[in-house]
Amino acid sequence: MRGITGIVSKLAGAAVAATIALSAPAQAQSNEVVVVTTGGAYGALLDRLFFKPFTEETGITVKQVSSSTAEAWAKLAAMAQVGKVEWDLLSGLDADLLARRDIVAEIDCSKLPITAEMALPDTCRDYGVVRVVGSNGTLTYSTEEFPNGGPQSWADLFDTEKFPGPRGLMDSGTPWDMLAIALLADGVPADKLYPLDLDRAFAKLDKIKPNVAVWWKSGDQSQQMFRSGEVVAGVLWSGRAFMLEKEGAPVKAVIPGSIRANGYWMVAKNAPNGDNALKLIDYFMKSPEAHVAFRRENFNDTMNKAAMDLLTPEERAAAITSPENLASLVVPDYKWIAENRVAIMERWKMWIAQ
Repeated sequence: MRGITGIVSKLAGAAVAATIALSAPAQAQSNEVVVVTTGGAYGALLDRLFFKPFTEETGITVKQVSSSTAEAWAKLAAMAQVGKVEWDLLSGLDADLLARRDIVAEIDCSKLPITAEMALPDTCRDYGVVRVVGSNGTLTYSTEEFPNGGPQSWADLFDTEKFPGPRGLMDSGTPWDMLAIALLADGVPADKLYPLDLDRAFAKLDKIKPNVAVWWKSGDQSQQMFRSGEVVAGVLWSGRAFMLEKEGAPVKAVIPGSIRANGYWMVAKNAPNGDNALKLIDYFMKSPEAHVAFRRENFNDTMNKAAMDLLTPEERAAAITSPENLASLVVPDYKWIAENRVAIMERWKMWIAQ
């Protein structure tokens, strides 16, 4: 009897303990949010314009972790695999909206009221919120070489008789962008680009290849080819073109027809402070003045619609997100690119080596 009574007593105690555990409140998130950035001047800019004001207003501490984009995704995948995610918020690109769905959380846009009010349409997506808007391919030319106006379209860029001189084109790891530009230069309408006609694109590139002085692989190299005078026209990332203009280099960026590229805020799946991450994303869109300062220092536009009214006429004309420019951008089909990425990369490597 004493054995049975002891068992019953233990079972009762376990039941009471279970009841207490079930009725106890869930463990609260910490009063911080861990954000992965590339650090350096960019991280300091985010901290000054957005993170510190967020902490002052909400009391939530923003902890920055510095990492390259590729390294960050690899580490997050490893964290997810062992079931110990330590980060909350990361930066992603368009392709990541498809490629990272196993390790990032779906976004509940209803939890972003400031974004709904202050951002341009389509800022909040299923798996990310647009942080910056730029271009992976912007036509840029030397104003010294073409003082009366240089090439204004991709067809002009490929027209070496009308606009003579050496070119600088991209070999920076996204050949689908350069192939899309070749097709646009060959007369394919932007809304008919995909699926890319690879034979036609490479045939167009064959024609300009003898005039290409630089196939650049990095942003620094793309700027240097203009500073040194190696090229008179070419393709740059928009941020790099704006930086050259800002430093006084004799170049002009032509925004209409550029290849659009978005940078996103993305929340890690099972983030320890996921709610805080959403609060920070939403706060990011709050102050138009902060977005103007960000653009002037970082050379990338954001989706804050009120910031446009604070720009100078010159800045507005050059802004990626001005209504006229935004409507003219070419939007890649990243689903098709993902499905054909390996084949495109292999063919590009063979072609560029010839």
